[in-house]
Amino acid sequence: GGGGGGGVDAGGGAGGGNTGTGADMEVVVLGSGACNPSPTRSASSLALRLLNSYWLFDVGEGTQVQLQRCFVAPGRIDRIFVTHAHGDHCFGLPGLLCLIARGRDRDAPPMDIYGPAGLRAFLRVTLRFSGTKMLPRFVVHELHDIPNLHSSRPPPPPLAVAPGDVRSSDAGEQPGGLDLRPRPDGCWELLTTAFGESGSGTLRAAAGR
Repeated sequence: GGGGGGGVDAGGGAGGGNTGTGADMEVVVLGSGACNPSPTRSASSLALRLLNSYWLFDVGEGTQVQLQRCFVAPGRIDRIFVTHAHGDHCFGLPGLLCLIARGRDRDAPPMDIYGPAGLRAFLRVTLRFSGTKMLPRFVVHELHDIPNLHSSRPPPPPLAVAPGDVRSSDAGEQPGGLDLRPRPDGCWELLTTAFGESGSGTLRAAAGR
């Protein structure tokens, strides 16, 4: 599970969310307990710091607490990637969005959330059911046509929700979400981003066992 200290930093300002290594890139394992979390090993989540921005991979239950234990400022999370639809990888996402909203600048650009088809519907239903209003602005991008590699039984059909069913607002889901499909090489191209003053990189996803 995630590491040390008793400090809490839910803000997004320049003074928080850096463990002080001085490196441009840093990985923090927040949880690795899969579907069997324990008091000493949280559910799946990993934070990647690129300069002053955090990318989060999976959001199992308890991620909110682990972020604060590990001095990762939720307000600096700019991208979230859900690797697959099992609950131990996504059940913490709705609650985490509320925590992010507390520390994220209201003028900040919308967060990008990537995940398998059905993620958009999962968030819309969960947030609407709970009447959640304290939310950052975010855009949901779904990966479609993912092969079923883990079972001989076919997966349930995803909840299909078109990305264009939302309007611009001060909080919550924003328009601009993409439905991404695999390229001929079987990979999904997610984004290309600048890194530092002169570097850039492209992030791709691939299906694997």
